[in-house]
Amino acid sequence: MYLRSAFAITLFGLLSLSAEAQQGQTLTGTIKEFTCGDNCYLTIRTEQGREETALCEAKDCQPWNDMTAMPAKFIGRRIRVGVGNGIQYDGSGRRMGTMKSFRTITWL
Repeated sequence: MYLRSAFAITLFGLLSLSAEAQQGQTLTGTIKEFTCGDNCYLTIRTEQGREETALCEAKDCQPWNDMTAMPAKFIGRRIRVGVGNGIQYDGSGRRMGTMKSFRTITWL
């Protein structure tokens, strides 16, 4: 019984750490596109060639979110984004759930 409890506590700790580590993740790549519907999303192509799309919640996104457009001069710009979780809303402002969010942008 003790071993089972210790294993459960250890497993819970590892799962919690994993979620926290994911929150602190950064990705480096180039801006591919910015789109808005009920929410605004930024898509980057990572250095590994993957496309990653997330809510655009970084401070630098705010003017783009307000205009629902990003100036074309930013397409192809190299950036590092901090990844976290953000809240996604529908058109009437109701919370739909959480999804990946770009919380910070560092221009490279």
